[in-house]
Amino acid sequence: MSAEGARDFLAQGQLHSLLGAILGLQGKAREALESHDEALRLIRSCDARTSEAEALNDLADTLRALGRAAESLERYKQGLALARRVNNRYQQARAHRGIALTHQDDTTARSHAAQARQLYADLGLPGDELPAQSVLGTPTPEAAGAAGQTPSG
Repeated sequence: MSAEGARDFLAQGQLHSLLGAILGLQGKAREALESHDEALRLIRSCDARTSEAEALNDLADTLRALGRAAESLERYKQGLALARRVNNRYQQARAHRGIALTHQDDTTARSHAAQARQLYADLGLPGDELPAQSVLGTPTPEAAGAAGQTPSG
C-alpha cells in the first residue's frame, strides 16, 4: 500500500471511530459497533498502532455507554496495553480513566483513576472529569484527604 493510500485508510478509520462514538451517544448500538469495527479494520490495515489504541478506547467508551461493561473493560485493557507499547501517554490516560469508571472492584477502580489523573497531570491536561468517588461510591484517597476523611468513611 502506498503512503497516500495508508493515509486515506487511516483518515477513514478515524472518521469511522468518531462516527461510532456519535452513533453510540444516539443509542444506535448496532450502527455504532459496526462503525467501530470498520474503524479498527481500516486502522489495522495501516499498522497505525497509536490510532489503533485510540480506536480501541473509542470503542470501549461506546460499549461502556451502552452498558456493556465486561466488553468495555476488555477493550480498555487492549487499548492500554497497545498505548503502553507505543508510549502514547494520552491514550494510556484515557484507558485508565475508562477502567476506573467501569470496573466493579473499588480498589482497582481507584488505582486506575489515580494513574489516569497522574498521566493527565504529567501531560498538563485536566483530569478533574474523574469522579471524586469511585464507581462504588467510596471516596477516592485524594477526595477523602481533602474532606478530612479516611477513604473508608
